[in-house]
Amino acid sequence: MIKLSKPLALISIWLIASFLTVSGVIPYITSHGNRSFAIVSMVIICILAFLTKFLIIHQLWAILLVFLVILGLVCGIIDNLHSQLYSLSAWLIIGTIYGGIKLVKINISAMELISIISFALLGVVFVALIIDSNVERMKFHVLDVYHPEFWFNFKFVLPILCSGLLWYYANIREPEWMMWASLSVVNIDKKILLE
Repeated sequence: MIKLSKPLALISIWLIASFLTVSGVIPYITSHGNRSFAIVSMVIICILAFLTKFLIIHQLWAILLVFLVILGLVCGIIDNLHSQLYSLSAWLIIGTIYGGIKLVKINISAMELISIISFALLGVVFVALIIDSNVERMKFHVLDVYHPEFWFNFKFVLPILCSGLLWYYANIREPEWMMWASLSVVNIDKKILLE
C-alpha cells in the first residue's frame, strides 16, 4: 500500500470514483434503465469493492475466495433472470474485483472513502438525470431446479473459483485481468446449447 501526496491522492480518488460510477452507469444504459436501481447498484458495488479491499489487506484468502464464488453465483442468477441483465451481472463482478484491487494499492482515510462513494454517487445521479435509458421493461423468470436453464445460474462459479485459486497460489500481480478473461468465455448462447 502506498501513501500518496495530496494531489496524487485526489487524482486516485477521482479515478476510482469515476470507475465505480461507470460500473453503475453502463448497466443503467444497457440493461435495466431504472434510475433508482442504478444508484443502489453503484452503492452495492462500492461496498463490495471495499469488502474486497479489506479481505485482501488482511490476507483472508479463504474468505475472499468464498466471497467471490458467492458473488459469481449471485451474478449468474441475475444473468439468468433475463438475458438483458448480462451487463449488470458483469459490471457487478468487474466493479467489485477491479475496484477492490485498485483500492488496495492506495492508503485512504475514512474521509477519502466517503469522498469516493460521494463522487461515484453524484456521477450516477448526474448521468441518470441527463440520459433517459430506452431499455424496455423486462419480465423476470425465476427458474426451478427442473428447468433446463437452471444450471446456467452456476456459470460464473467455476471460472471464479479457478481464477481465485490461481491468483492465490501463483501470486499473480494483476489478477483482475485473468478473472475477466475467464468470465468472458462463459457468455454462453443458451439457445444453441439447449437445442
